[in-house]
Order: sequence, then structure tokens, then C-alpha cells
Amino acid sequence: MSRLIEVKNLKQYFRVGGSIFHPIYVKAVDDVSFHIDKGETLGLV
Repeated sequence: MSRLIEVKNLKQYFRVGGSIFHPIYVKAVDDVSFHIDKGETLGLV
């Protein structure tokens, strides 16, 4: 099938506190990869 989208090594961190020199982050997504082919459906929660 034909590939519509491919995501590799997706990372999303959010800064939730700390100081300018020692920030604190929450990892929402860390090193996620996926692809969607034509005709496929993907749901994320």
C-alpha cells in the first residue's frame, strides 16, 4: 500500500517547573514511531 505519513522518534516534553538553570520536564511522548498507509485508520487517546 501507499504510505501517507510516517513519524519517527517523536518526542514531546512539557516544562512544568524548576528554575531557569534546572528546569523540570514531563515526558508526554518519548521516542514514538508509526506510519499510516492509504486506507488505514489510526486513533490516539
